[in-house]
Amino acid sequence: MVEKTFWTTQRANRVSLMLSQVFEIPGESGPERRDYELWIDRVGVYRISLSPELLIGGPGRGEQPGILSMLARLSRQHARIVRSGEGYLVRSERGVVLGQTTVEGEHYLADGAELNLGEGVGLRLRVPHRLSSSARLEFMSDHRPVRRADGVVLMSGTCLLGPGSDCHVVCPDWNQTVVLVERAGQLWLKGGAGLWMNGARQEETVPLENNALVEGDEFRFRVEVIA
Repeated sequence: MVEKTFWTTQRANRVSLMLSQVFEIPGESGPERRDYELWIDRVGVYRISLSPELLIGGPGRGEQPGILSMLARLSRQHARIVRSGEGYLVRSERGVVLGQTTVEGEHYLADGAELNLGEGVGLRLRVPHRLSSSARLEFMSDHRPVRRADGVVLMSGTCLLGPGSDCHVVCPDWNQTVVLVERAGQLWLKGGAGLWMNGARQEETVPLENNALVEGDEFRFRVEVIA
C-alpha cells in the first residue's frame, strides 16, 4: 500500500509540473474555435469543445462547434453551459432542474452539479483537476448526442487524458498522462517522452489536425475536427 501511494503521489506531482509548464506557454486569441472528437481505443469517444459556451438542444442544428444536438425531445436552443471566469453557468429560458430545484435564467454550476433538461435528459458537470478549470459533461440518462460521444470536455486552457481520477478523460489502462492545450482556437498536443504522432516521435507541442493518430506504449487515439 505504501509503494502504491508513493507512485500515485509521484505521478500527481509530474502532472502538476506539466500543467505549470503549460500555463507558461503564451497563447493567442482568435475568432475561430474548433471542436474535436477523440476516438480513444478501449475508452470511447469524447468531444472536446473549445467554444466559450455549449448550446444543448434537440436534433436539427447540424454538426457545428459549440453545439450539442441530443437525441431527445428538446427545443433546438434548450440550454447553454457558459464558461464564466474559472467557473460555469447554465442559461435557459425554458427552465431546467438543478439538483431538486427548477430554475430559469442564469445559475452558477458547482462541481458535481446535476441537471435535468426535461424529458428525462440528465447531465452532470465535473471539474476534476484543481489546477485546471476545464470541465467534463457526463450523460446521466440513456440519452446521447446525435453525433456519438461518451462525454464532453468543456476546455479552458488544458485537458488531461490519463489513468488518474482527476483527469478530464479517465483512461484506466494508460501508463502515462497526456496533456492537450488550447492555442489560437485550436487543440494542441504537448509532446513528451514516449509520444508518437502519425508514426513520428513527438517531443514538441504541435497542433492536432484532422485524422491525426497519437500513440504511446499502451494507448492510441485518433482525432477528428468539427470545424
